[in-house]
Amino acid sequence: MRGFVAAKGKATVLAAVLLCSAALLGQASTGERIDRFHADVTVQQDGSLLVNEQFQIHSEGRYFHYDTYRFLPVGTEDRWDSRYTRASDDEGAKAELLSARLNGKPIETTAEVNGEATRVELGKPLPEGDWTYELRYRVTGAVNVARDGTDKDALYWNAVGHEWGLPVESATVAVRLPENLPWKDVTANAYLDKRGVRLAAGKPQRVDGAANTMTYTAHGLAAGESLAVVVEWPQGYVALPRPAIERRLSPLWLPLGAFCYYLVVWVAKARNPKLRALALQNEAPRGMSPAEARYLRTGGSDRKSVASALVDLAARGYVSVQCTKDECTVRRLRALGDDLPPEEKFVYTKLLPASMAERVVRKDDRQLLSDMVLGVQQTLTARVGARYFHWNTKYLVAGSLGSVAAGVWMASEYRTTGSPWLLSFWFLTFSLLLGAVLAVTIVPLTTDVLDRRLKVRSAWPGLVVLPVFVGAAGYVGYRVSLGSSALFGWSLALLAMTNVAWGIAMRARTLDGAGRFIELEGYRCSLQKAEQGTRSEDVAFAIALDVQEHLGDELAEVMLAVTTVR
Repeated sequence: MRGFVAAKGKATVLAAVLLCSAALLGQASTGERIDRFHADVTVQQDGSLLVNEQFQIHSEGRYFHYDTYRFLPVGTEDRWDSRYTRASDDEGAKAELLSARLNGKPIETTAEVNGEATRVELGKPLPEGDWTYELRYRVTGAVNVARDGTDKDALYWNAVGHEWGLPVESATVAVRLPENLPWKDVTANAYLDKRGVRLAAGKPQRVDGAANTMTYTAHGLAAGESLAVVVEWPQGYVALPRPAIERRLSPLWLPLGAFCYYLVVWVAKARNPKLRALALQNEAPRGMSPAEARYLRTGGSDRKSVASALVDLAARGYVSVQCTKDECTVRRLRALGDDLPPEEKFVYTKLLPASMAERVVRKDDRQLLSDMVLGVQQTLTARVGARYFHWNTKYLVAGSLGSVAAGVWMASEYRTTGSPWLLSFWFLTFSLLLGAVLAVTIVPLTTDVLDRRLKVRSAWPGLVVLPVFVGAAGYVGYRVSLGSSALFGWSLALLAMTNVAWGIAMRARTLDGAGRFIELEGYRCSLQKAEQGTRSEDVAFAIALDVQEHLGDELAEVMLAVTTVR
């Protein structure tokens, strides 16, 4: 009984083997094959490929009895060799069919992308006979362009692909490089493979061709086997391919969108009221202090706000001020009175506390000067900020947060090494903070230097921080560009500058502020026409309004603060 079972099992195995052999012989007996396959692959300057394929199918009406198709060799299994593709930042190759012909006549085709594979439907089932197809398509993402300056650019092209279950009698691949490439520095190789396995036998033959063209041919490829070509050349002759996100959405929409948002808000909410005609005023606006006048005119406080407050204290008889080239001596004359505005009380108590009757203020007393500028700014903002200005803070915050979110989102769409989204977040937040420093410090100092109200030697301590901040932001922007694209890096820089510029422009005067500003400008025009120093009570306003060129400038230079609050 046991022998009968064993004999029966052997018979079953033998029958299965005979059936499989018969099936294979039946398929081989059809004689269906690819008689000739030829691919012309041209490497473009922009890193894309222009591929012209011609293949001749010998059909006996069985293999293509449902439909005729061609899988373009851009899928993962066609690009399996990790030495020539980047596993971490490779977005994959994408193919775009440009034309198709059958026996020299144009035909209708349908291209379908399923995952990473691109299948081209070439038409109806093929009856018996010989049929010649010509396909022309463009491929992006197949050239591995070196990014760091140390590697070579490389093209790995698995020409036939793995999807056809037919043998190929003869396969030829010609790779054409840009004409400006140095031929002596180009290396090329070819081999046969099958579903990611390199075949030891059947070394392709190199065929001499035209200049800057490598041609390889192979014969007798079995079903599923392909001819693969590898070409390497020095970096710098082929541009980096455009990332997939940039083929769908240009990064330039980021700054353009921010600009349009701020423009709409500015038109609707942030425009200054129309001003009435200017008229000369012999007196300062009623109830306005010199520091308040500068706050209304410039939108903030700086070293001249402190200087004007100090001079006004001297004019009122509270202190005496004597300035030399590098320092000012301030002496107490009498105690504080109720007639002083809060910002001048702050300057008085900060300079001359109860235990001090005299103080020498030097240029290197930066912490003291910075504290006084900040204190005057805070006092004036609390007292008259809402009366004179609409800051539109909520719109600025919304625009800034939206810009950061949009920039980080787009950075995350770049499939690259590293973390471009994190660098983009850092770059945008740092740049917005830099913009705030620029608006409140660098712009006033630069304006004063250009208008010759301040000497460069006195302004450089405040200006020297600018190249440091800009250099840091520029380096991060450069790293962002390496991880994404140069266009995205420049777009982020434009986005940051758009937010900074509109942040300055979004401050608008209220109706009351506009009216007081007209009065103040009329008074300033009167000061400009009058002789310098004719009235002691006008000197403080002359300093605040950039009219006085003697005492005010000397005092302001001594009171230069590294951080000027605007």
